[in-house]
Amino acid sequence: MHLEGNAAKWWEAYKLTNPTVSWKTFCGTIQTKFGSDDYRNAINGLLNLKQTGTVEDYTTEFHSIQYDIAMHGGQLDDLFLASTYMNGLKEEIRAIVEPQVPATVDRAVTIAKIQQKVLERGKLKFQRHNAANKVQPVKQDKPQGAFANLWRDKQLRDYRKANNLCFHWGMLKCV
Repeated sequence: MHLEGNAAKWWEAYKLTNPTVSWKTFCGTIQTKFGSDDYRNAINGLLNLKQTGTVEDYTTEFHSIQYDIAMHGGQLDDLFLASTYMNGLKEEIRAIVEPQVPATVDRAVTIAKIQQKVLERGKLKFQRHNAANKVQPVKQDKPQGAFANLWRDKQLRDYRKANNLCFHWGMLKCV
C-alpha cells in the first residue's frame, strides 16, 4: 500500500476492525471514504467543458475527464460522449462536425481537426490577400498646365515661411 497522511492512518485503523476484507470491498470502501465526489465532479466537468484553444488541447482535456469517469466505473454511451464532445467545440468547428453525425468521439475528433485546418488555411489566405491589397500612399505629382505656376508659387511660399525667409518691406510681404 502506498497511502499517505490521513489515508495511511485510516488504513491502519481499518485493518484492525476488518482483518479479512476482500479487494472489491476495500476498493468500494476507500472510494466512498476518499473519492465520493470525484465521479460527480468528473461528470460535471465533462458536461461543462468548452474549447478555448486548439482542437488538440480540448480533446486532451476531454479524454482526461472521460478516463476519470471510467476509473470510477462509469460507463457512458459512445453516442452520449460524441454529443458531449461536439457541444463543447467552438461554434465555427461544431457547425461542420454536427451535420456529419459522428457516433464516436474519435470520429468527431477527426472531423474537428480537419475543420480546424481548413479554418487556419482560410485565415492565412485572407491575411495574405489583405497584405497584397494594402493601399500604397499616392505620391503627389506636380500639377500640369495652368495650375503649374500656382502650385510652384505655393511651394515657394511654404518653404519661405518654414525657414523664416519672409520679409516685410512696406506693402510687400510674403503671404
